Amino acid sequence: MTAAPDRFRLYGISGAGSLIAEFLLTLAAEDYDRIFPSQADRQDQSFKSLSPTGQIPVLITPEGHSMAESLAITIYLINRFPNINMIAPATSPAHGKSLQWLSYLATNLYTANQRYYQTYAFDGDQNAIRQSGWNDRRHCYGLIDQAGQRYLAGDDVSAADLYLYMLLRWDRELDAVLADHPRLDHIYHAVDQMPAIQQVIASQPPKK
Repeated sequence: MTAAPDRFRLYGISGAGSLIAEFLLTLAAEDYDRIFPSQADRQDQSFKSLSPTGQIPVLITPEGHSMAESLAITIYLINRFPNINMIAPATSPAHGKSLQWLSYLATNLYTANQRYYQTYAFDGDQNAIRQSGWNDRRHCYGLIDQAGQRYLAGDDVSAADLYLYMLLRWDRELDAVLADHPRLDHIYHAVDQMPAIQQVIASQPPKK
């Protein structure tokens, strides 16, 4: 796993947190190898040398460097490929807004989804954990919907919107959520119509 590839290598799960890396690599027209390790593979020490928690995604660069955590991978890719215009220039207020929303989504909405759908991974009262995930997710949706800009960081789509789109896709009540949240609906469908996004979504194999 540590040998330097000649292109990007991405470890992920179909439709899961590795989607954001696929979106950005596809927008950058970068070739990459995609590997979906099993649960047993993710607990192997060789994989944990790349991701100490045994979680996906993990990205290995063409230079052979590895990194885990979807937020870190997102920031790395938008910096490596500024030509894809998924974050505004550093001197723009929209740059900070993109990073702000990315951090918020990764630490709040992502974890709310985990508590709601992967309650078994947490210690404590399972019903209370799941309820807290549901509550926090709805709070996040409401907060995003009340913000006044067209997209999360301003007038243009940024990586933050792609990240939100990925997380929204995990909601099994998505149609009802979008019907109740006009801004979420606008962002979701704007991202959904991007050819690179459709290419990635269409390539996802059925979940096992």
